[in-house]
Amino acid sequence: MGQTLRRPIRVAFLSSGGVFGDIVLRGLLSIPELQVVGVVQSRRVFKKGLGFLAGAFHFFRHCGVFYTVYIWSVTTFAEWMAFLTGRGGILSRARKHKIPVLRTRDVNSPEGLAFLRKLGVELLVCAHFDQKLEPPLCDGPEFAAVNIHPSALPRHKGLEPVLHAWF
Repeated sequence: MGQTLRRPIRVAFLSSGGVFGDIVLRGLLSIPELQVVGVVQSRRVFKKGLGFLAGAFHFFRHCGVFYTVYIWSVTTFAEWMAFLTGRGGILSRARKHKIPVLRTRDVNSPEGLAFLRKLGVELLVCAHFDQKLEPPLCDGPEFAAVNIHPSALPRHKGLEPVLHAWF
């Protein structure tokens, strides 16, 4: 009996980038059973309706200086350093592998949904992603989703689990 050949699962990777996002993307790219066909990088800061500066201000007021510096260090600063040193980051890694990228403040927008549908995505993998998936991304048979969550669930749930664990 011959072995049945299966095609790889079509994956979209959703992340804010930085250290953790790059680690997970490298891992996904190394799994032959998965084909990363798209990357969604969050450009949101704190809340959907806020711009960068207003979002950063509200994040700082809500989380304090230490957590704000931590998040900035492992995301924005890490992406800058990866770019400057040529070591990667999710955007340059996607470009190297010819993977389409959507940078958005709202993955649930019509633009985000169209991007994922156009790529024929079957599985959403979220890691260090600061946006909540809303219907239709999370409620139907169109997409399966996995959230790589850096805390003990369900105790420390939410978009900023480190913050929930500290307080």
